Amino acid sequence: MYLLPFLLRLGVALVLTACAGGQDLPTETPQSSETASVATIAPKTSPTKAPPKVLYYQAGDLYPELGQKVLATLQDLTRDSGMDLVVSENQPGTAELAEYQVAVLFCPEESLLTSIQAVSGISLVVIDAVSAVQGSQTWMIGDLEAAREQAAFLAGYVAALITPDWRAGAIGSPPAEGEANLLEAFVQGGQFFCGLCRPAYPPYYDYPVAIPISSIEADSLELGLAEAETRALKVLFLDEGVAEILGTLSSGNFQYLGLQSPSDNLRADWIATLRPAPEQALAKNWTLILSGSPVQSIDIPILIEDTNPELLTPGKLLLVQEIRDDLVAGFIQPIGIVQ
Repeated sequence: MYLLPFLLRLGVALVLTACAGGQDLPTETPQSSETASVATIAPKTSPTKAPPKVLYYQAGDLYPELGQKVLATLQDLTRDSGMDLVVSENQPGTAELAEYQVAVLFCPEESLLTSIQAVSGISLVVIDAVSAVQGSQTWMIGDLEAAREQAAFLAGYVAALITPDWRAGAIGSPPAEGEANLLEAFVQGGQFFCGLCRPAYPPYYDYPVAIPISSIEADSLELGLAEAETRALKVLFLDEGVAEILGTLSSGNFQYLGLQSPSDNLRADWIATLRPAPEQALAKNWTLILSGSPVQSIDIPILIEDTNPELLTPGKLLLVQEIRDDLVAGFIQPIGIVQ
C-alpha cells in the first residue's frame, strides 16, 4: 500500500534528472558590464646613427689606372665595413678631414701633407708617401716611383730568363726629374740574371738593350721599333705611354712585358704585366687601419698578372716571385735609378 506512492515519486525524480542533464550550467562568474580603459603608450623612437664616413682624394692625373684600382678596392672595403665613401675632386682642408673616420689620400700635394699633420682623431692613409708625415694615426703606403722602378727591374729579369740569347730590350721616353728611369732599371734586372749577357750568335750587341725615344708619339715609336728589329730583339718592355700608343699600331714580331694590362691586339704576344699594387697594401691592412693600430710604413707590393703560361711557365714564375719578394723587402736594390 505504501509502495506505490514511493515508486511514483522515484519515477518523477528520474525524469527530472534526465531533463536537467542536457543543459549547460554556468561555470564562471559573469564579468562586469563596465570595462576598464587601458592606456596605450607609444614606442619611443631614437634617431638612426649615421654610418662612419671615409674620404678618398686623388691629386691630379698621376697614375690614373692605379688610382682607379685603389678607388675600386676602397669601394668594396667601405661597403663591407658598413661605411659611407665620399670621393672628393678638390683638395680637402683640415676642417673637412675632421668629419671622417678615415681619409685615403692618393698622391697628395706637399701642401696637403704639411697641413694634415695638425689633424687628430682620424686615420690618414697616404699612398705615395714620398716624404714622412707626422701623426699618431697616419699610415704611409710606399713610393710609387720606387715601386715602378722595382717592377721594371723585375721585367728585365723575366725577359732575360725567358729570351734565347738574352735578346731583350726596353723602349720608352727618358725620365723627367724625380721619375724612375725605367729603361735603366730594366737593363739592370736583365743583367742581374745573365751578367754580361753575351749572345752566342750574331748580331753582337750588349743585351739587354735600352731604346729611348724622343716622345710618346707614333712616329717616334716606329723609329724605336725599327731599331729593336735591327738589334734582333725578341722581347720588349713597354712603359705605360708606349703601351697605349703601340696598342693602336701593328704589334710587330715581338713579345711584350709592361706596367699595365695589354690592349686586345697585344694580348696574344703578352708575357706578363708587372705593376705596383697599392690597393693590395690598403686591403691587407684595412682592419688594422680601422682599429687605430699603431702607425706603420708599408711597402707597395708588385703584382704579376696577365701571365702567359706558355711563355712564363709555372716553374719560372715561382722563381720570378722569389726575386719579386726580395725586391720589395729591400734585399735587392736597383742602383741609382730615380732621377
